[in-house]
Amino acid sequence: MSLTLIDIILTGALVIIVTFILSLFVKKKLTLFVALLIVIFGIYFIKDQLKYTTFQDLVSDKLDEQSIVESITITTQDLSEGLPKREKSIEIEDEKKIDRILKDFKEVELKKEEDVHSVFREYYIEILVTNEVDDDHLIMEELAFGLDEDYLGQYKIINETKHLKTVEELIENNQ
Repeated sequence: MSLTLIDIILTGALVIIVTFILSLFVKKKLTLFVALLIVIFGIYFIKDQLKYTTFQDLVSDKLDEQSIVESITITTQDLSEGLPKREKSIEIEDEKKIDRILKDFKEVELKKEEDVHSVFREYYIEILVTNEVDDDHLIMEELAFGLDEDYLGQYKIINETKHLKTVEELIENNQ
């Protein structure tokens, strides 16, 4: 887990505040020290746990059960020269194919990576979604992310899934 300067400053400030408050109630220094260690380890445990999510949780603000997926565009990219070079792009509008892609993604568990060196991935996915924001008011939004065997954007895929199965089939068969 990498620490940033802000993490260190905030943790230091929290330790000082907790130490002051605990020192008002706890007179034994050993008890105070143990309590501080528990607080510090608790903070880092919670911070680490906040890095874990699923695809569904990650996109839930734009894509839920009431959303209408208008299309999914899949672009393959050649990354051999560093910057991505578009090779092929297909737009999927067929509801059954869209459902298969989303079902594949539904299984994905993720962990946010702080030190991801490249945001470019083999596939670039754009999901065009329509959501109702008020009665008779719709908004169209786009979810976009890079995807490969190991990463979805800045998130490492931490479980064994076949999240590329449908994407690769559609690319191979030109949809």
